[in-house]
Amino acid sequence: MPEPHWPFLRGLKKASWSDTGVKPVPQLAPSFRLFGDAATTVWAATFNNRNWRVDMLDDRWALDITDTNGPAAMVKGQTIVWLGVGEDETGADWCVWPPSRITRVARHPTGNALRVWSLRDTWHTAIDVKEAKSPSIAIPWNTMRRDPTPVQITRDVLQWWALDVWCSSCGGLGHVVDYGMLPPPPADLMPLSQPWEVATAEPGGCDVTQASHGMACPRCGNSWGDPALTHLWWPKDASVWLGTTLSSIAELLEEVHCRTVSNLKELIDNELDEDLLTFDVQDNCLEIGIGLEIIPIQFPITLSEFWTEIYEAEERSYLRTSCSTLAQEIISLERFDISLHPTWTRSNTTSEIPGFPEVPEYSFQRAAPSAWTFQDWVEKRLIKTLKELTKMGIHVDWSSADSPEPADTLKTLRLRHTKRGTPP
Repeated sequence: MPEPHWPFLRGLKKASWSDTGVKPVPQLAPSFRLFGDAATTVWAATFNNRNWRVDMLDDRWALDITDTNGPAAMVKGQTIVWLGVGEDETGADWCVWPPSRITRVARHPTGNALRVWSLRDTWHTAIDVKEAKSPSIAIPWNTMRRDPTPVQITRDVLQWWALDVWCSSCGGLGHVVDYGMLPPPPADLMPLSQPWEVATAEPGGCDVTQASHGMACPRCGNSWGDPALTHLWWPKDASVWLGTTLSSIAELLEEVHCRTVSNLKELIDNELDEDLLTFDVQDNCLEIGIGLEIIPIQFPITLSEFWTEIYEAEERSYLRTSCSTLAQEIISLERFDISLHPTWTRSNTTSEIPGFPEVPEYSFQRAAPSAWTFQDWVEKRLIKTLKELTKMGIHVDWSSADSPEPADTLKTLRLRHTKRGTPP
């Protein structure tokens, strides 16, 4: 890489997230998270390959620094797609480089050029300009070769990397539309799907027609995108990286690019919807409290196993909390004590739906007849309420402080509940 001729680039240290002014993005996050939480203006520009450099923030995210023709109204936070010559596995002379997020723009003293800092995902690959064609995407690549001034383009170009995820109608996060009998994501990448709703796919039917779209908004029903270009965001190198075996906490910190255990705690907490309540380090073991779950992380462990433990503990905590809420609904209506204890892991569920399993509400409006036995109530109401969970492979045990026998009537249980001093 040649020495940059701009004085303010000399002495630039190896990049870190603090250099970018952008909140760190977890290494397992989907690429669209790099670009913020809403759609932005997209620019296309040619870069100067003689005066270009890249500084790696970690094993995935990189900071590109290059200059391009100016002037242009590019600002921090917008998206840029670089067009230029570069060595890539495509073997192309002219490539369309993956979109990147602009973090800084500076003007050359002569006013004829711009220096642009931008963040990109190195797990994405460049595309040969000859291949970068679609009827739904009109980008003046040939014109830009003759006049390299940056131009604004439509967000359609982001479809090549599955980054056109924000609904233009309501701003909601879209879901990928799947057509035909597509296989599920690889088993070793399933942990990646849990925290991000974009991993959820909408069924699109068996056939792709001219009216078909690649993305759909679950909030407003809008659809967009070329189904031939849209795909799930699974990074191509993630399976190898996730299979890395870690023998110590120190190796875990190094692999996820955390300097301290406190940084690791913050990283995990940012990934979870449930609260991270405890985080203890003892010898070579982590004990992590997530909601109602406490899990020991023991080494050696692969990176995939580590995140699977975290996400499944979060799901179990959510499920236990939801079952506790359901039990309170039952107690309030039926006036006897009941506790529900779910047993479940993502690996043994029969559900193909990513994310947290949904616990149903207690849908009955009136208390069961007092003449019913407890066994009657279990068969006619409890089992019916838990039917969908059972189909998903989630087993729910019950217990009661009222010590019911199967032949006890509900009237007996309600009297026993009252005598224990619990308000009916």
